[in-house]
Amino acid sequence: MNRVRGATIRLLTLVAVTTPSWAKGDMVLIEIMGGHLPSTIMITDPKINDFNIWAGPGVNGVALNQAEGFIINWTAGVASPSGRDAEHYQVSFYVGCRTIPDDPKCLAEKAHLAYVVLYDYDRKSKQGFVYLPRINEPWGDLNGGSIYRGKGVEGHWFRATEAWQSFVQPILDKRMPGASAPDTSNPR
Repeated sequence: MNRVRGATIRLLTLVAVTTPSWAKGDMVLIEIMGGHLPSTIMITDPKINDFNIWAGPGVNGVALNQAEGFIINWTAGVASPSGRDAEHYQVSFYVGCRTIPDDPKCLAEKAHLAYVVLYDYDRKSKQGFVYLPRINEPWGDLNGGSIYRGKGVEGHWFRATEAWQSFVQPILDKRMPGASAPDTSNPR
């Protein structure tokens, strides 16, 4: 019995040690493209960790109406798609290692694309909306490989959180054609 328990512990330790850190790593980059942007925005500000993709429905059995986190106001439930006048963006979330600064393996690790959503912003209502692609739609298979949120979640639009809008809208506004403010999306 002790042999089996010892072997099981060694096996679990081996799996834990060899699991790549990007499997559930830190948010290290958010890329935003589309809308009226002249080029892709790359955000590396450490504040992006506030928008961790591993939060919300599909995490530890959390239901949609009890979920918190990521960039979606989960408790507001499914929303109607934004209007034709909304600005349409693709938002890509990359994970990697940033929390082990003295580990050369961590610093050398390349960021990996882990999740992609569509983000629409309606300037008239000042409301953002997030679409989660379903499996077999563009990006749905990638997303499902990172976290499967469930049938009632993927393939639907949701309202964006105030935290996400407060973070991303100033960055988007500064990059719009005709904007004169400096870009602060990468404050390093």
